[in-house]
Amino acid sequence: MRNRVFFVLVICLFIMKVNVVGQSNYQPAVIYTQNDTLKGFLDYKDWDRTPKEVSFKSSVKTGDKQLFTPADISGFEVQQDKYISTTVVYDESSCELNQLTYSSELAEVTDLVFLKRLVDGEKSLYFYNDPNGKEHFFISVNDSIQELLYKRYLKDVSGKKTVFTYDKYKGQLTYFFRDNAALRKDIQKAEYNRTSLVSLFNKYNGIDPAETVSDKESRKLVLEVGVFGGVSVSSIEFSGGIPELVACDFSSSAKPTVGVSLDVRLPVLRGKWSICNELQYAGYSTEATLLDYISDDCYYKKEYSFAYDYLKLNNSLKYRYLLTNGAIYALAGISNGIAISSENNYLLKCNSFGIQSEREDEGFNDRKHEQSYLLGLGGIWGNWSAELRYENGNGISGYDGLKSSTKKYFFLLGYWF
Repeated sequence: MRNRVFFVLVICLFIMKVNVVGQSNYQPAVIYTQNDTLKGFLDYKDWDRTPKEVSFKSSVKTGDKQLFTPADISGFEVQQDKYISTTVVYDESSCELNQLTYSSELAEVTDLVFLKRLVDGEKSLYFYNDPNGKEHFFISVNDSIQELLYKRYLKDVSGKKTVFTYDKYKGQLTYFFRDNAALRKDIQKAEYNRTSLVSLFNKYNGIDPAETVSDKESRKLVLEVGVFGGVSVSSIEFSGGIPELVACDFSSSAKPTVGVSLDVRLPVLRGKWSICNELQYAGYSTEATLLDYISDDCYYKKEYSFAYDYLKLNNSLKYRYLLTNGAIYALAGISNGIAISSENNYLLKCNSFGIQSEREDEGFNDRKHEQSYLLGLGGIWGNWSAELRYENGNGISGYDGLKSSTKKYFFLLGYWF
């Protein structure tokens, strides 16, 4: 049962990912043409690869969709990102190890593309991720844009295939930054990646990274506080140790649940990832009856009843797919619950040839600390959220030989301040 539920949730996560990739995410934007500036909304995907075209609307609800390529506009701004349209020459040879060749020659192509601005200054840095997924960096000097060149290729050294690198970008930067001799050591240490080059260009332009708009926005830790409530549907099963408990079919339990949340949105991917911390009250009550039948005149009736209320601390990692007015999210994490009240009862009823007797006792040695893993899918609209969550815990058994497991489904509504 546990594997089937986990499999279903994984399939749901996959379906959600497939569905949301095609969904629109129109965000306030500005389009620049040769003669005009258009304000409206752009379908923003926080692109891994530089888009070949962008979708624009003057109004989210009523505007007609327009598609713009680099040939149609001079650039656009959306979500603190600025792109320009320009013709560039770049090396399309792969840097992936399994695609390297023995040629050190550049495979240059000329194309009209969108470039993303990473640093704006006297010497600006731009970025392009080509259709094959290769990252390119460009320097802009006096309205001229030139690729910073980096290539990997193979050579046979003593009969062994060896990877060599062509670090021309270091020589280019030494030339373009020749008026700042203090950066020469930094240039030689610079790696061909976004973090290293942005840091280097910021130093040259005298920019405090904390004061750049895009960097400052992306590095903020955002704290979000919310409350939630709903219903939990719980079930419990036993295995091993006590045959009577294992044979019991315990009833499902539906009870209310409430809690408070603190989401810490991380400064990566524009706050799509967050650490979710919750303090939650939840509980369940269940019972089962087992009949040990010998004859019509002699039988035993065993009744078990459990009721537990928990104060739970939930910690999970949440990913949000941002939409125009909200988000769709998935989360996974752990839960630690401490029982603040518990009932663990066992009632034995005996009927022996008309003589009836009862004996009540504590059911078994239980534990007050329950650990669970949790998975959830939900959506946020404005200040409101809705979520379906699954938890699987180690139950209440305090015996080494008796294993217990709880399965809980939560239907939650939340409000974020």
